[in-house]
Amino acid sequence: MKQTQLFGTTKKETPSGEVSKNAILLTRGGYIDKELAGIYTLLPLALRAVQKISAIVREEMNRLPHTSEVLMPMLQPHSLWEESGRREGIKEIMYDLKDEAIGLGPTHEEVAQDVFRHFVQSYKDLPRAFYQIQTKFRHEPRAKSGLLRGREFMMKDLYSFHLTAEDLIEYYDLVKQAYLKIYSRCGLNAIYTDASGGVFTKYRSHEFQVLAENGEDTIYLNQAGDRAWNKEVVQEDDPEFLQFCSGEIIKKNAIEVGNIFRYDNKYSKPMHSTVVNKNGEEIEVLGASYGIGITRLVGTIVEVYGDLEKSKMIWPASVAPFKIHLIELSEGLGEDIYNVLMLSNISDVLYDDRAVSAGNKFADADLIGSPIRIIVSAKTQATKCVEIVLPDGKTELIKEKDLINYLAKN
Repeated sequence: MKQTQLFGTTKKETPSGEVSKNAILLTRGGYIDKELAGIYTLLPLALRAVQKISAIVREEMNRLPHTSEVLMPMLQPHSLWEESGRREGIKEIMYDLKDEAIGLGPTHEEVAQDVFRHFVQSYKDLPRAFYQIQTKFRHEPRAKSGLLRGREFMMKDLYSFHLTAEDLIEYYDLVKQAYLKIYSRCGLNAIYTDASGGVFTKYRSHEFQVLAENGEDTIYLNQAGDRAWNKEVVQEDDPEFLQFCSGEIIKKNAIEVGNIFRYDNKYSKPMHSTVVNKNGEEIEVLGASYGIGITRLVGTIVEVYGDLEKSKMIWPASVAPFKIHLIELSEGLGEDIYNVLMLSNISDVLYDDRAVSAGNKFADADLIGSPIRIIVSAKTQATKCVEIVLPDGKTELIKEKDLINYLAKN
């Protein structure tokens, strides 16, 4: 894409009222536009990042057995929440329509259970699971951390249904492994963390936490750094906790990027969702819920990779809105290279064809954060080369004729 065609512009000033790193850098980089606290327009750059993250999530979800993608309604009847017994508890965070007994969905356990019981009546049809990527709405009283804590946000939520606890646990572990792979592919090191089940389950839930200086959660790590407990479930004199820590308590700030929990028959029992087993008996199905905040991942990546002091962002290549930023320092010099890239099916390119100073181009490139920059100038053109700038700041000159092969390997 040519930058003259890109909607949204970078900003020099820190946005008023924003304190979190992701909100500041995403606003200044022309990624998001704030409508209200916790409510943002995703501009083209942010939308491309969301689409790349969503593609990774879909690939890993579609590898899970017995799992399909659906799209459930945003509007949910109060009657489903009354049936499950959660209506009173959800009133504080659900946005309700004024004249109808309908609300905007903050989560979809009730709807998922309702859909399931419409189609599955026999044990032979189990296990089953389905997921969606959809916008959620929650009346968030602390909507102040950019994309990390919004009132309207995009989420992947998955629901699984099982005949036995053993089958549920087996699928639960498969989802755990899929989640860890998703985060790794997005350039994040996520830590599997024991957390409170809260109002959702009698069991502990499991979060996926990413270490971050400004993270809202506090976690306690094991010595290997690959497992943790959330502060909310920690009692420092608990023998189980001390054994977990091996006597060394490592306390860190982190951002929750996902959460999974089993709820067994919490919804199937009150909602009369049963299947007939091989003996002809009606059995309540067992279930679990698995969530990943898609827009929250965008904010987390910026918190981890962004540099406020330098007004700079470097995206992991897998989720960068544009992997390549082609910058011409003399008007018209980049056009031929851009066309060659397009004809070679290297289309993940933002071409800065604007008639602005080199200083403005480099400052904007820092905020946009593409991991590979190709710089074309009269100096490089004289030797039929381009200058490559990599995320670590290293530069090298590559002959124009070798550029396609170079990019294919990087």
